[in-house]
Amino acid sequence: MARTQRRDTYPQRLKKSHITATSNKVQPPWSGQNVWRWLLTFYDEQQLQDIQKAWVLDTEEAKDAKNTIATPFKTLHLVACLSPQQGQAQHLDPGFHRLEVGLDAPLLTRQVLLTLCVGQVADTLKELEFEADVVSLHATATPWNRWTVQALARCCRRGTQVWVESHAESQEAESSLMVLLSQAGFVAQAAPSQTAPQTAATPNTPPQTSALSAPALSYTYDPQWDIKTQRRIWRSPAQEPGHCTVLGAGLAGASVAYALARRGWRVLVLDAASMPAAGASGLPAGLMAPQDSRDDSPRSRLIRAGIELTHQHAQRLLIEGQDWAPTGVMTLQMAEDLADNRTETWHPSGAWIRPGQLVRAWLAHPLITFQGHTYVARISHEGPQSWKLWDTQDQLINTSSCVVLANAGGAFELAKTCTTPLTKLPAMEQLQGVLSWGYREAEDPNFAMHPVNGYGSLIPKFPMPEGWAWITGATYEVPRNELELQQHHQHNLERLRQLQPRTAEALSENFEQNHVQHWVGTRCVNSKRLPCVGSLEASGLWIHAALGSRGLSLSALGAELLASRIGAEPWPLPKDLAQHLMVDG
Repeated sequence: MARTQRRDTYPQRLKKSHITATSNKVQPPWSGQNVWRWLLTFYDEQQLQDIQKAWVLDTEEAKDAKNTIATPFKTLHLVACLSPQQGQAQHLDPGFHRLEVGLDAPLLTRQVLLTLCVGQVADTLKELEFEADVVSLHATATPWNRWTVQALARCCRRGTQVWVESHAESQEAESSLMVLLSQAGFVAQAAPSQTAPQTAATPNTPPQTSALSAPALSYTYDPQWDIKTQRRIWRSPAQEPGHCTVLGAGLAGASVAYALARRGWRVLVLDAASMPAAGASGLPAGLMAPQDSRDDSPRSRLIRAGIELTHQHAQRLLIEGQDWAPTGVMTLQMAEDLADNRTETWHPSGAWIRPGQLVRAWLAHPLITFQGHTYVARISHEGPQSWKLWDTQDQLINTSSCVVLANAGGAFELAKTCTTPLTKLPAMEQLQGVLSWGYREAEDPNFAMHPVNGYGSLIPKFPMPEGWAWITGATYEVPRNELELQQHHQHNLERLRQLQPRTAEALSENFEQNHVQHWVGTRCVNSKRLPCVGSLEASGLWIHAALGSRGLSLSALGAELLASRIGAEPWPLPKDLAQHLMVDG
């Protein structure tokens, strides 16, 4: 029987297509702006595509007019709300999904960051943490009431434009919405002289309109009262792209440098080592695997969102089969004292990655400069957005308007030299890990076909310069335990026996005869076992550290969150989930 071909979801169509510009004579609302934030409280795929195409056209014309590589970097943020049913149709779980649409290579001078928010609109608006420049809403696609409109107002700044999509069948709903908007501080604007033709639509479907034409019903958020912001502890004015110094050239530092460079920052990455990924990020291969929990804990949700974002980076920057592979992963959970009682869960989003390759790919951005053999001893604050970094001889290394501490345990020690008190930072400790690895035949029935994760992990097959290799582990010990290397190998073998008994049996002789190679690294973790992300000083000192053993899964997500905060942009996460990473609030 022939299979019915399933229609691609919108995220899949974005990955397969290259957005091309077409002629559009409408003056875009973002004229002259380098960053534009557009919130749509409904989901209309065609309208999203029209806005993206118009953005490409406008930035292309500006680039052609200047004809120089110095064209300002431009970012369009589109935030669209999907109902749970619409999310299910797009194969999207409830929550936020950040899709990065690169539009230029190798110098990404413009980009579209699309955030699809799956859930009830009223709940979604409460979880958004940004101020929109334009809001598109529909009178009947959302059940508007006083509280929902107030939640919408919290996503607006004074001057935000609100465009109400409408049609003849929604006059009653529009009248009710007009009253609610007026009560919340939105001021009606005169109807434009020319409006785009509107097509018929069902009451539950937003009409198709010209994406850039203000409809007959438009408002400006301009309340007569002062806008209170004391509860918005994470909101601050956008810091314009300038010069940033990132300390640390591992996954944490490289991901932040890349996120900022894509927004037009010139980034200097400093590291005490001679080359990037010299620390815990230098392991031969690592595994991205979701974490199962009965209550779908915040940690599980964060890891899932992080893997989704890292997948996009790997697909865009790495060579599949050589630097990474989206193999999926089998997760095993075993009951205590019941070796035969274990559950298996298949996660298609699992993948192995060579972390060093990802770090180097991030740092290859033209606006990023790496400087090794550089140890920063202290940081001093010399004025508004002016930070000086000094070496052990008290010689000036660099001056920047923004500094990000991403050098693992060194970040916490260095922060003490420039901020007091540091009660906002959780306690941190260093844990040493040893991975066991070796070479194998290309075809070996003793190895599983895919990675396995549980009490330890196994990547059964990945390429190394000398041939195919396997890797398993890792141990997780405080350095003061001072275990012998052979003890670490034995611990890894015991874990492997629980994960894959057949593989462990086939490799036991190699372990016993010490024919197994090793990799040693130190991870920085805190009591929450989650990264530390946020602001240490309001004037430009930030931290992105303590990724522990989840650097591959969480580094890109933490970096995107930090960059979004620096630029006052939409977050890639709901507010209630992001706060588990924040050190400042």
